Amino acid sequence: MELFSVGKRHAFLKFLELLWLQSGVLCELSKLAAPCQVSRQSLANYLDILAATGVVRILRPFAQNPAREIVAMPKVYAFDTGFVCHIRGITSLRPDDMGTLWEHLVLDTLLFHLPAEEIHYWRDKQKHEIDFIWAPRNAPPVAIQCKWRAAAGDPADFASFSSLYPAADRWILAADRTGAIARSQKAKSYTETGIDAIPELICKHKQRGS
Repeated sequence: MELFSVGKRHAFLKFLELLWLQSGVLCELSKLAAPCQVSRQSLANYLDILAATGVVRILRPFAQNPAREIVAMPKVYAFDTGFVCHIRGITSLRPDDMGTLWEHLVLDTLLFHLPAEEIHYWRDKQKHEIDFIWAPRNAPPVAIQCKWRAAAGDPADFASFSSLYPAADRWILAADRTGAIARSQKAKSYTETGIDAIPELICKHKQRGS
């Protein structure tokens, strides 16, 4: 018995290829319909199948201010960076590849420790963006920016989000950082951390909300 009906197999595989090529960016189904030669609704059905089978991960936008924030368009991530590298023809890692792959690894780690429905991204209509938002049920949200090098982290990246959610915590997750360090700039506090400290930070933030 067929669990999922994909209609046109070629269109389904083309759609999967395009999702992996642009893994980690906003997914505009209407722009993918023409190259896949199917309707936007067919692509929406395919996306549901890919998410249900774990082939992709869908992040919905975090939004409580519809007039200023993106409220509907998802971001889609491939489930494995090896497939991302293969489909993009990456045979040896270049500096420009590191940030994107690091972002995927951070997402994997967050999903290991947290319910998938609590992980979002954020973007406003002026195109300011936060890589990930952790939105726990009984605590303020956490804005998370991913940086391959800690020196590239800029707390100013949080400004637009913090103006709407002043109670939010701010984390910069860097590949070259171990442990977590509390920092402050222009009276705005944030945490610069490595991936190893995520479980401890999650625990502390949950206690803040209890």
